[in-house]
Amino acid sequence: MHSQTVRYRMRQLDDLFGAQLHDTAAQFEMQLALRAMELRGDTVTSWTDVQL
Repeated sequence: MHSQTVRYRMRQLDDLFGAQLHDTAAQFEMQLALRAMELRGDTVTSWTDVQL
């Protein structure tokens, strides 16, 4: 993946989640939610599909 693509996507995440990206408790909760979705076989088509 190109470095500019990574920076662009990180900016999108920062716009969407803001300070939560730097909060370790929020990071843990997001990781748990994404892992649970993966185990259930849920498909994420956009960030609005993620229920935190």
